[in-house]
Amino acid sequence: MLQEFNSQHNDKVTADNVVASLVAVANIVAVANVAVASWWRVWLKPTWAIALT
Repeated sequence: MLQEFNSQHNDKVTADNVVASLVAVANIVAVANVAVASWWRVWLKPTWAIALT
């Protein structure tokens, strides 16, 4: 009984860890996308505009 409970509990902890990891990765990707978009908007677009004119 106790062993069964422990294995189920471990599965739940593992699932929670996986979810937490996925959320963390998603947050990092989102932050990276925002950073790249900001960098693109601030630096690359004016550079292209200057180069094209």
